[in-house]
Amino acid sequence: MDVSKVKGYTLIELIVVIVIVGTLSVTSAPVFIYIADDAETSQTISTMSAFKNGLHLLHVKSIVSGTDTLDINNTQIAFSGDGWPVGSSRNSQGCAELWDALMDGVGDINVVQTYSNNLQPGWNTYAHQDICAYINTHEDVPVAENDAPHFVYLIDDMSFPGRGLNYDGKAGDVIAYRIE
Repeated sequence: MDVSKVKGYTLIELIVVIVIVGTLSVTSAPVFIYIADDAETSQTISTMSAFKNGLHLLHVKSIVSGTDTLDINNTQIAFSGDGWPVGSSRNSQGCAELWDALMDGVGDINVVQTYSNNLQPGWNTYAHQDICAYINTHEDVPVAENDAPHFVYLIDDMSFPGRGLNYDGKAGDVIAYRIE
């Protein structure tokens, strides 16, 4: 057998093909990574828009009905003095209740109780002061170490600096963070 040829190709031809395939893989890998990041960002933005629209509908429903609680999908949703939904409480569980009431069909959400608890792959919620944060991640890392795109819902007017971000806004604001 002639080792200078493999299945009809010369060693030079094979080396050229390997160099071309290697070059393509090195140059296309970052593009694939950027596409994956763009998909995560796009999903966060579209989910945030749906969440925000649902919040505004509940806000109007609360004002029109003149009540401070509503039953949404078998969950009692309470409202702030300004008519913004808060769930049954102003904690991570209340944020999850808002998710369940507003995002029917999107899927379950993991409830993270403290800043040092780990996020789970998929959607997570974490409450701090009067902020509900909604984070979609593929990593199993503590909230404090997470860099995924996310959005927050401000139940009341507030300003809170955290991890190089300034969570600042008015009651009812839904704001995206780490969106590149």
